[in-house]
Amino acid sequence: MDQPGLTTFYGATNDVTRLDLIEELSDQTAVPLRAFCRRLGTPHLFDEVFAPLLAEGDSYLFVTVRDRPWPPWGLRGRQITGACHVHKVGHDSYSMSPVYVTDADLTNVGLQAALYKEALDFLADVPDVEINYLVAEGSLLADSVLTGVGFERSGDVFLTEQARYFTYRTGAASLREALGLSDLGVHDLLADQLEGAALRTNALFHATVLSASRPDWAAEARAEMALMERASADSPPGGAPVHIRPEEEEEVIEEEIEVRPVEREVEERLTQAPTAELAQVGPTL
Repeated sequence: MDQPGLTTFYGATNDVTRLDLIEELSDQTAVPLRAFCRRLGTPHLFDEVFAPLLAEGDSYLFVTVRDRPWPPWGLRGRQITGACHVHKVGHDSYSMSPVYVTDADLTNVGLQAALYKEALDFLADVPDVEINYLVAEGSLLADSVLTGVGFERSGDVFLTEQARYFTYRTGAASLREALGLSDLGVHDLLADQLEGAALRTNALFHATVLSASRPDWAAEARAEMALMERASADSPPGGAPVHIRPEEEEEVIEEEIEVRPVEREVEERLTQAPTAELAQVGPTL
């Protein structure tokens, strides 16, 4: 800050903000999460995205929370102010949502960076973990911003009625470094210690991901970025190549070897059996 001793615009609210992790829904977590989705202007996000993905497993919802001054417990004792959803889409491969914030925190870069760093730190504990986003073919802004912090476009494709999307990938630890978050703690970020180029990089990154994906998750409209589903990585439609890692190739080959003898046996029986017996072959298999 240019004037030492003065608090930042978001300093007072960030000072009473804490981070939490939701892995499964309960009455205590569902109520404030529903309220957050309503304030976000997308109440359907709870039932159509958060709840089913958390129930599916391998899914984590990182949230920023402000507790009621007194009493901090009870039905409306805590208010969720931001959320970032992470779920597994492949082997050591995760999709990350934008950092969802309401209008009150759209320029609260410290809060957004703190929430995102908490998620990256969680994932980066496992070596070689990848972060994935879906970016539409022909994208300019999202492509520029993501590749600017180390993402690379792969050949994996996801198709919707509105657009054709490519998967962009980078390592969790590499992304944390590119965003300038490696040497700052969560509390430092909430205290607005992110400055200069790192502040601008994070502001552009989070604003782009949120704005570019909002038409998808808010209105199911044509969007430059889309929320990634587990099927996006495991079984791309239209014959696009599946992203198979080297250690998984042996499993695929073994499955094929087990199937081929059965197919060969059926073929031999059909070609060798007399015409009169062909009708009996099908039911006996």
